[in-house]
Amino acid sequence: MATTKKASTKADGSEPAKTKKTAKSEAATTTKVAASPKVSAAAAGDADAAKRAADAEKKAADAAKVAADAEKKAADAAKIAADAEKKAADAAKALSDAQQKIADAEKKVVDAQKKAADAAHQLAEAQKKASEVNHKVFEAEKRSAEAEKRAKEAENKVYLNVALITDLRQTGAANAERADALHKEVVELMEEAAAFKLRCPKCGKNMAEEGYEGITIERCSGCNGIYFDAGETELLVQKIQEGQQKPGFWSGLFKKKS
Repeated sequence: MATTKKASTKADGSEPAKTKKTAKSEAATTTKVAASPKVSAAAAGDADAAKRAADAEKKAADAAKVAADAEKKAADAAKIAADAEKKAADAAKALSDAQQKIADAEKKVVDAQKKAADAAHQLAEAQKKASEVNHKVFEAEKRSAEAEKRAKEAENKVYLNVALITDLRQTGAANAERADALHKEVVELMEEAAAFKLRCPKCGKNMAEEGYEGITIERCSGCNGIYFDAGETELLVQKIQEGQQKPGFWSGLFKKKS
């Protein structure tokens, strides 16, 4: 009788014995089924870790964004600070320039005040010299008036003597000698009167006319005194007031002539 490849059932009704291959396959299946809960747990853990990693990456990205914003704000703040420093430097320079201008203005004021003081001093000196000139002019006019008075007195005396001579000559030859003497005295008095008009009333020396800056003056050859005719003092004062006198005017006027 031919033998079949199928496994037959035992007489007591139990399943026939499994082959090695079948047993091994079942064992693997059993092992796989038993290991499935651990695999699921590991997968869940990996998902949580991935989520946490994603959260961490998001937080890192957010932190990087915050850091970038902070860096941008810091850069903006640095730019503002640099602008402020530049403005402060410009303001300091402007202040320095203003202080320099103030110092220059103060120096100009001091110079102007000095010039004004010098001008006031020069004016005072000019007024003093003008006063001295006026005093000298007054003294000269006084002496001139005295000289004219003496000359007039001499002339009057001459006229009286001439009248007396005439009377004496009319009385006769007896008085001729006296008349001659009186005539001689008259001549001397006339010469003296003429001399008074040409001599210095201070020292009696001869006077000489000379022109100076458009003014005719009389200068004594002895004491070097200077005398003016009528109207010449007014012309001199006018020249002084109008500032027409040239440099060295006074020294030239009062310089002693050799």
